[in-house]
Amino acid sequence: PSPDDELPPLEVRPEDGEVTDAPFRLRTQARRVTASKHAIPHFYLTHGVDVTMLMGRKEALKSRFGATLTHAVMRAVVRAMERVPEANRSYDHGRVVAWKDVNLGLAVDTPEGLTVVVIRKAQALDLKGLAEATRALVERARSGKLTLDDRRHPSFTISNLGMFDVEQFEAIINPPSAMTLAVASALARPVAREGRVEVGQVMNLTLSCDHRIIEGVTAARFMKALTEWLEKPEWMEEGAKG
Repeated sequence: PSPDDELPPLEVRPEDGEVTDAPFRLRTQARRVTASKHAIPHFYLTHGVDVTMLMGRKEALKSRFGATLTHAVMRAVVRAMERVPEANRSYDHGRVVAWKDVNLGLAVDTPEGLTVVVIRKAQALDLKGLAEATRALVERARSGKLTLDDRRHPSFTISNLGMFDVEQFEAIINPPSAMTLAVASALARPVAREGRVEVGQVMNLTLSCDHRIIEGVTAARFMKALTEWLEKPEWMEEGAKG
């Protein structure tokens, strides 16, 4: 079946339920995720990141930079993309697009449904600037005031369900991003430190990758770099661009 094909329509009787036409945004989202799953060969990498130190800095990051854990993950993603620049590419109809900037997409829940806002040139922003830019975009998204440029061409996308006590999930790739990161909750887990087992805060990260352009080793190198930035987060408190 093509991405435009749908399952046969249901026969719903009045006593079964109420049927209305889906809004335009929902129909568009349904087409996009169906096309993504149909056309893009997905593969997944999952890693449990010890974010005990990061959780311990949560209040300091908030008070000094106005940043949440989501912003910290976003900043670490940018650093990892800079270390592994081949991850900042897309495949498009026989073409390879090597993006000049890290245009960071973030999935946002709005009254009208899910949308992705794009922080442009995220590599040029420090943690405070990234938090401010993200808040402004989220506010515009939830008030229905996004522009086309606010949604245009994310080169990497983040979907965060960490605030809902989710252990792990896999996101559908959001094109043109070649990778989408699913961020789960930081939960108490046993971790090994210097030959000892201790209780720490572990966050499962799952990377959905487009195998047309992202190879397993590239995804693994990116995840390794992201893990290093998140597990040793003291650089985030240096301000500036770390």
